[in-house]
Order: sequence, then structure tokens, then C-alpha cells
Amino acid sequence: MLKVALRGIFAHKGRLAMSCLAVVLSVAFATGTLIFTGTINGALDDAAAASAPDVTVTAPLPAGTGPAEVGDAVQRAVVGEGGTLPDADALVGKVRAVPGVAAAYPDVTVDTATLTDSQGKAIDAAGGMSGFGAKSSIPVLAGNWVDSDRSPVRLAGGRAPQGPDEAVLDRISADRAHVRIGDTIRVVAVPGTFEARVTGIADFKAASQGNTRIYVDTATAQQRLLGKPGAATSIRVDAAAGVTPADLRRSLAAALGGAVQVQAKDPTAVSPNNGAGQATDFLGTVMMGFAVVAVLVGVLLIFNTFSMLVGARTRELGLLRAIGASRRQVNRSVLLEALVLGLVGSTLGIGTGIGLAVGLHAAMASFGPDLGSTSLVVGPVAVLVGYAVGTVATLVAGVIPARRAGRIPPMAALRAAAAPSTRPGRGRTLTGAALLLTGAGLLIAGHAATVPGMFLTLIAFFPLGPALVRGVVPVLTAAFPRLIGPIGAIAAGNALRNPRRTAATSAALMIGICVATAMAVSAASASDSMAARTDRMLGADFIIGGQHSQAQFGPEAAAAARRVPGIGEVVRERITRATLTAGATTLSTTVYGDEPGFPTAMHETYTAGDPQAALAHGQIVLVDAMAERLGVGIGGQVTLAGPGSPPVTLTIGAVQRQEPAGMSMGRVRLAPSVGFDVLSALAPTASDTTLFAFAARGADPTAVGKALTTALAGYPQLAVQDRAAYKASVRSSFDQMLSMAYGLLALTVIIAVLGVANTMAMSVGERTREIGMLRAVGVSRRDVRRMVRLESVVITALGTLSGVSLGIAWGIALHRMAGEGQTILSVPWITLAELAAAAVIAGVLAALTPAVRATRLDILSALATD
Repeated sequence: MLKVALRGIFAHKGRLAMSCLAVVLSVAFATGTLIFTGTINGALDDAAAASAPDVTVTAPLPAGTGPAEVGDAVQRAVVGEGGTLPDADALVGKVRAVPGVAAAYPDVTVDTATLTDSQGKAIDAAGGMSGFGAKSSIPVLAGNWVDSDRSPVRLAGGRAPQGPDEAVLDRISADRAHVRIGDTIRVVAVPGTFEARVTGIADFKAASQGNTRIYVDTATAQQRLLGKPGAATSIRVDAAAGVTPADLRRSLAAALGGAVQVQAKDPTAVSPNNGAGQATDFLGTVMMGFAVVAVLVGVLLIFNTFSMLVGARTRELGLLRAIGASRRQVNRSVLLEALVLGLVGSTLGIGTGIGLAVGLHAAMASFGPDLGSTSLVVGPVAVLVGYAVGTVATLVAGVIPARRAGRIPPMAALRAAAAPSTRPGRGRTLTGAALLLTGAGLLIAGHAATVPGMFLTLIAFFPLGPALVRGVVPVLTAAFPRLIGPIGAIAAGNALRNPRRTAATSAALMIGICVATAMAVSAASASDSMAARTDRMLGADFIIGGQHSQAQFGPEAAAAARRVPGIGEVVRERITRATLTAGATTLSTTVYGDEPGFPTAMHETYTAGDPQAALAHGQIVLVDAMAERLGVGIGGQVTLAGPGSPPVTLTIGAVQRQEPAGMSMGRVRLAPSVGFDVLSALAPTASDTTLFAFAARGADPTAVGKALTTALAGYPQLAVQDRAAYKASVRSSFDQMLSMAYGLLALTVIIAVLGVANTMAMSVGERTREIGMLRAVGVSRRDVRRMVRLESVVITALGTLSGVSLGIAWGIALHRMAGEGQTILSVPWITLAELAAAAVIAGVLAALTPAVRATRLDILSALATD
């Protein structure tokens, strides 16, 4: 039986190759994703661990700050966030005097600067903002150069900066911006813009984290990046030999008192939450989603292939039973074929996955982190997952066909196998209908029931498939006889000949199109809802903000905007971190500082009070959810404490309605607002983050926008957006979902094409004599090819129709699940039409090889086939 099973595998090399390819694709996506994310994250962790100091001293955090904020103190030790150490130079001396300290030096690091070359072109390894696209989450880091073993970079050429007009730039950014030693660059910082000559190029010691890095000497960094001579954002401390970071932290805390925050390095969490890591996690999540879909579609393809193989070998298996083979032996022989296919496909898939990881490794370096000489980490987990996915999926797909093979009676070898029944089983149909109705009910219920409803409605299509084929295919093919003639009728009959096979083949395509359709509907609805909300909320004609989400800028930008002819009011906004206290409740939050014109610039919904008066008279505007948590209302008082400033008590002057999740137009959902002067006193180092500008009455907004852009050309860190551009930037994040939908569709179509092609090839083999008879009575080769193509198109059309229908239902359910934030339901019919067209084209492509094979059959040999 072992020899019989192995011979059965290699007797049909074409079908073996196509089935194996489905396993390869499934395993490749799973293992490639694991290898890629593991390599990137491991490299980033190693880089962070190598450069992290043993102990970090930062400015004190506001009272009530939770453990998570304390753990992130180093990352927030930048201007406007964690505050600065105003007398860092003197403090370094005290730190160095503490026993156990091997080295200590002031660190200046800001993420609010922008770099340009001498022509004004931005220098940014992460790409910054493209047109009016979404802001980059990977900022430019500017800081002071320190010769230390813990520095993340080392000089690769030139020398360190030694004066107020010299700087060192990282190699990746220099190469991408074509900057060389001796060139002059501009540093646009919050205290002001200055020029510096590049005296050195720095290379990362380990992996790059995607940031552009520029270094100046310490005195220049303090003066020109912080605007405070002698200040620093933190003090980095290295422990002496034999001293643990925890022991050194305790010694420093005792010596320095409560005037600073002292934190030891956490060896279990060394990788910062930077943009590079976020990009890696996002890409890994997307790839793993593709892998799950690929595995599911691959299982369907393998199941269908084994079912067809068992059906085609009815005589062979029946003969084995007649000569003494038991049911168990026949069952095992089919499972053995599945096992061999799974092992071979998994092995090839793991190799393909390594190649995929190499490609992703190179692609990642092209838009952010550069891993340099870091090699791929092919760990045992990725290999084991690869074999588990491929082998287990293949065995699962082969279980039912194996059981069917074992039930073939011996007498089947003595007569022709009966034609498959075209009548779907009543039990299957009733089960599928029950699952569909239950799932639909859960989708209608919404919220927590949405995901179970999606699962049940998807599962329902499998038992309902044969009944769906009998009900839908006649409708799809009704015009075939009239438009195409007898060949069309034959093609329609072929699609109905085995409803289970047709349903199983179309299901592979249905899954991908269903998920892609649901994503398209969800993204379109969210995008249109956000655009409508923007039209309702945005009162200003222009929004001026930083190219990066962390970017800040000085008051000169607002002054320049106000001088533009045709500009009316310009409203400034700032932001900082603070704690809010009422009674015994303390909340750590973001606080906005707005000028009194903000309620006109952004039409937020206020449920009580006068927000304009509150901002103008030193009061605070609370979000209703936060007011409820604090137990306060209009006229009540809260205490606000910011970085480096004494707490202030403010009266609640207005209450704002909390915006729905994800629909707050970039503003933090639980963010209170105070007057501009209040925030400036609360966070003296904070700078402007956004400007809202109005065109004067009677002025042409288009002309004013051009003049405003020209006037702010000297501020490369800023982007000027009118209403249309702002809505375009809002839509850009949802466009990523549509791109994912197209990528998912492409992946599914590739695998589904294999399934349809496999089905058609085996179908042609089963109907060899029938095709020979058609050719004998005068049917041309062209008509035979057309017959095969039509059957393939019918199968793909069925999968497309099922997938689009179910996907729209899922998209509507996801729209309702999003709640009141999504006020508009949009079905992107053009996108769905493109999906359908792609599926039809896939059906034609899938039939190419089987159709050619059908026309090359020798008529006499085909007629002689039994």
C-alpha cells in the first residue's frame, strides 16, 4: 500500500505541482512574516540595548503619573513633553560624585526639528509627508554629540562637531539627500533656524530605527535646540563595574532627592516605542492576515484536489478493496499522499518564506530602518510553524476524502463509477440555512455579536454551496444558449454536473473577495464619514501644521501668516502633557492650549458653557466623559499640573461632547483645552503645534492659500492645507485599507486561479471521451476551448458574486459596529466592479492551460478512453 500511495502521488505530476504550490504559498506567507518581524524587532531591541544607559535622570513628572508614563520618561524627555533639566551642567557634577557612577553626561535630544539642505529640500530618512498625506510617525532626532561606547552611532568619516556652526549627519540620511562632508545644511528648531557645515558622517553601530539623526556639540545643542544654555533633556549615567542599574538608581535617587526622576534600564523592555517598530508591527500584522487567508484558501484547494483525485480513482481504489485491501489501508494511503504533499510543500514553503523575508528586509530599508549587516533570524519557531501550517492543513484537507475512499465498495471496480449526484443533500442545505440565518441575526444585532456573525455566515456557505450552485448557476448561464449556442449550453451543464466540486472551487475565490469587499466598504464608509465630519467641524479655511506628528515651531510662523494679504484671523494651538485632579481622582492627559478663536476654527460640540469665554478668561474646557470621571461640572474646579511648573486651579467654563472613536480629526479624545496663556504658563517650553487661518471677508481663498504657502516657504517644517487638502490627508489613512484590500485580493486570486485551473484540468481528464465525441461530431477546437473557458468563468463568477454579496453584508455590519462616528454608509461600486473584473479575468487565465490540453486530445484515442 505504501508503494501504491507513492506511485499515485507521482503519477499525476501536474496536479501534484499545483496542489503543492498552494501549500507553498500558504507556508511562505506564514514563515516569511515570522522571520521578517523577528529579525527586525530583534535588531531594534539589540540596537536599543546597546545604546541605553544604565540609569537616566530626567525632569520630575507631574504628580499622579502612572507607571506606564514613568517607564516612558526617557522617550518623553523632549521639549514640550517631559520638560528639561534647566541646570543640567551642575547636576552632572553631582551625579559623577555618587559612588558607583562610571560616566555621566548631559543628553540633549529633541524630535521637533526639521533639516533641509542648502536648497531648502527636506532631509528625512523616513520620508516625512508626501504632499498632503498623513504625517510621519518617525521624527527627525537632533541632539548633542558625545563620545561614548553607549552612543548609537560612530564616526564613519570626518570628525566630530567642535563649534556652533558644525554638525554630524547620519550616513543613511546623508546618502539619500546626497549630502557630503563640507556641505551646509539648515536646522529648523523651535528656538530658531541656524546653518551648520557637515564635518562628519555617522554610521549606526547596530540597526537604524528609521530616524534621521543630526548631532552638534553640547553647548550648541543647549543653546540652539533647547534655547537654554546649560540645560538638557536628560542625564545619561553608566554604572561602574559590579554595580547593577537598580543599585545605582537607588544611590542616585538618595543623592539627588525628589527634584528629578531617576530611572534604571529595564532589561526586559529595551526597545523604544518608535515609529520604526510601529511600522514593523503594522506590516507584520498585515502579512499575517494575508497568511491566514492563504492557509484557509490553500486548505480549500487541497481538499477539492483530493476529493477529485479520489473520485477519479474510484476504480483503482475499489480494485484495491477487491483484492484484499481494508478500509483502513485505503484510508491511510490517501492520508499518506496528503502527508507527503504537506511535507514537501512545507519544506519548499519555508525556503520561499526565507526569500520573502529577504525581500521585505530590503523593502524595509528603503523607507526607514537599515539593518546594515544584520542577518535574518530563522528561528526554530518559524520552521515549526511552517511545517505545522503546511502539514496539518494538508492532512485536515485530506481527512474527508480519505474517509470517502475507505467507504468505496469492492464492487465499484467491476462497474463504471456512478455519476455524481446533482441534488444537494437536504441535511446539508438545512444546516447551511440555519447557520446563515443565525449569523445574519448576529450581524444585525451588531457590536460584540458582529465577529461571531461574520464567522457563521462564512461557514454557512460551505454546506449551502451545492444548493447555491443549483440556484445561481442557471441564472448566470441563462443567456449562454441564445448567445453562444450549444457550446454555451454544454458549458452550463458542466458547471452543474458536480455541484459540490463547483461550490468548493468557487469558495476559495469567495473568501478573498469577501474579505476584500468588507474592507473596501468599511474603509469607504469611514473615509466618507470623516470627510463629512471635516466639512461640519472645520471652520477655518487653512490648517498649518508640522510635517511630523511631533513637530513644533516658534511664534514667528504665526506672525508671518498674519502678514499675508487677504488673511483674517490666525488661531494658535499648543499641546503638552499634564495631570488633572479633582477630589481624590487624578488623570494623566494631554492638554491643548488654544486662543479664544478656536471654537470658530473647529466646530466642536459643546453641551454646556461658553467655550470662547472659557478660553479667554483662564478657565478650562473639559470633555464630558472626563468630567463624568472626575465628578465635576460647570463651575466646578480642577487642579492642573504640567511639567516643570506649579499646579494651578481652574474653573470649568464649558463641557465638550466626546467625539466618537477615531473620528476626532486628530485631536485626542479625552483632551481638555485651556487658554493659550494658561498653557504657556503651565508648560513654558511648549511651542506652537497647529495654526488655524481664515481668509478675510471678500478675499479669494485660492489666491490667499498660494500667498500663505509662499510666505511660509521659509518654514520647511510646516505644511499648509486648505479644506480640500486636509480632507485628502484624512482620507489617506483609509486608502491604506483599500491598498490592503487589493493586496489581499491579488493573493487570493493567485491561489484561487490555481484551484480553478486544477479543477478544470481534472475535469478535462474526466471528460476525455466526451470531448472526443464532441470533436468527432464536428465541434471545432475553438469551440472546445470556449466551452472550457466558459465553465471556468462560471465558477469564478459564482465565487465573485457570493464574495461580494457576503462582503457587503460584512461591511455594513462593521459600519454599524463603528457606532455613531460613522454617519455615512458607502459602498464603493467602482472598486467592487474592479474586483469582479479581476475575478473574471482570473477565470479566463485559469482555463488557458486546460483548454489548450482539451483541444490537443487525439480524437480516436479520446473515443477509446474508458
